[in-house]
Amino acid sequence: MKIAATSDLHSDGTPQNYKLLPYLAAQVERLTPDVFVLAGDIANTLRGWENALLPFKPLQLLKLIVPGNQDGFKGLAQDFLRHSGFGNSVARAAKNFLR
Repeated sequence: MKIAATSDLHSDGTPQNYKLLPYLAAQVERLTPDVFVLAGDIANTLRGWENALLPFKPLQLLKLIVPGNQDGFKGLAQDFLRHSGFGNSVARAAKNFLR
């Protein structure tokens, strides 16, 4: 199994961080992994999550998120995962990862 992983995007931290996301998504696609894992600190707001994950949504592979300490406060990660193409909960992501 081939796994691509990255962490700490902090996509809404600086404009430069956000501009790198399409490049990162293209690199993940080029690697042709079976699974893509985003581990922690994706963004500080729900809008930041939406924007950060958009470039990865078209990827035709299993996508998993492990929220970090910046993502979990105020239920941000759970709210987003419930409404995204990345799965409906952190527990589901963990279950898929462990299979």
